[in-house]
Amino acid sequence: MLQRTKDLLLDNSIYIAILGTILITYLSLAHINIYVPKPLENIFLDKIEHFIAYSFLSFFWLTSFRKKNNYKLAIIILVSLYGAIMELSQFLLTNHRIADIYDILANVLGVLLGFLIYIKSIKIYKII
Repeated sequence: MLQRTKDLLLDNSIYIAILGTILITYLSLAHINIYVPKPLENIFLDKIEHFIAYSFLSFFWLTSFRKKNNYKLAIIILVSLYGAIMELSQFLLTNHRIADIYDILANVLGVLLGFLIYIKSIKIYKII
C-alpha cells in the first residue's frame, strides 16, 4: 500500500506541481475575504502559509524533474522567482492585495525547505 502511494505521487508529481502553481497564482491574485481572528493576525500567519505553500511547490517541481540532476538549481531559482513575481503582480495588477518583502522571504525560505525535504526523501525513500 505504501509503495503504491509512493508510486502514485511520483508518477503524478508534475500534475501536482502544475496544479499547485495554478492554485498559488489564483490565491495570490484573487480577491478573497477571509476572517482572521486577532490573536492569529499577530503571529504572521500569512508568512507561515507562504512558507508551507512554497515548500510543497518546490518539492513537487523537484520531484517532477528528479531524473534530471542538473535541473535542481534552476528549479529552486525559478520557483523563488515565481514567488517574487506573484508578489510584484499583487502590487501591479490588483488593488486589493499588498506586496510584502517578507512574503518573498517566506517564499524563498519555503523553497529551500522544500529542497531539503526533497534531498532527505531521496536518501530515505530512494525516489530516484
